[in-house]
Amino acid sequence: MKKLLVLCLTVLLACPLFANEAAVRKVLFEINEATANLQLRKMLTHYDRNFTEISSKGEKIDYAQAEIMVKAMDMIDDPNAKFSDICEVIAPIFKKITPQMIKALKMIENPDAKFSELMAASAMVSGNVIAPEELAKYQAMDDTPQGKEFVKKIRAQFGNMRAVMKAEMLAKAKAETASFKIVSVKVDGNNAVAVYTNVDAETKRNKQSTVNLVKKDGKWLIIKVVTKYI
Repeated sequence: MKKLLVLCLTVLLACPLFANEAAVRKVLFEINEATANLQLRKMLTHYDRNFTEISSKGEKIDYAQAEIMVKAMDMIDDPNAKFSDICEVIAPIFKKITPQMIKALKMIENPDAKFSELMAASAMVSGNVIAPEELAKYQAMDDTPQGKEFVKKIRAQFGNMRAVMKAEMLAKAKAETASFKIVSVKVDGNNAVAVYTNVDAETKRNKQSTVNLVKKDGKWLIIKVVTKYI
């Protein structure tokens, strides 16, 4: 009888632990699914406001920056949002997006821009400047049928940038989430540490992420993620 009581007590004590481990696993699976579908706003609901993440490349992101990415994704899905405005929103995170590049994109989006202006703007996006003599040749083509045809092609190319950006992001997300695997989950009161692995879509190298979670108001929230190559 005594052994049975001990066994029952052990099971009763273990039940909350198992329930918390299951809850943490559920959070990780939901985030992985949201990532696969670029549902960034849904992902953000699982993060604490003190959240920080360090990527395998050593890049750091906090909750405020995650909110910026959510806003940018909302704009990508908005057919009325301009590509230059999206770039302007994410510029504080992606340093490669310079004020000069944003200015060039706005020039390209200007419906009244002429061929020579679009060529100059296209060069600016790449960080280049068109030589004066070359610019003069483009200006001579501004009102020609050939120049107007080029304008249509340039607009079509840049007008598709938003769709191209989303397609690339989605392909990367699908590739990385497909290889997602939870390695371990350890719960200690209102704190938990989970480890999962996946494959980097760009380098094809294996990655391991250590996730720290905290339980607040009955909900598990991610407070820190550190990812490294293994």
